[in-house]
Amino acid sequence: MSSTYAPIRGFAVTAGDKPVTTAAYAGDVQGLLSWWDGVELWLSGLGFVLQTVIVIPVVLLLAYAIALVIDLILGNGIRVVRRLRGADRRLR
Repeated sequence: MSSTYAPIRGFAVTAGDKPVTTAAYAGDVQGLLSWWDGVELWLSGLGFVLQTVIVIPVVLLLAYAIALVIDLILGNGIRVVRRLRGADRRLR
């Protein structure tokens, strides 16, 4: 029995009256996903100890980078709020 569903080859996005092509973006995402699948398969084939030795440093570096970004955002936000409050207190 043949399927009644046609394979999805792509889709069209419109911005107003102009069509927007997404083929290049879809190709980039597909390439990234293919690479990630390869890394995942390679990593899952390793033993637990090797997986841990490889994954822990990567996770620690990502966590450190995320913490730095959050620290910068919050530090600048607090600095702006203090300046605004200081200007507000001087007006009273």
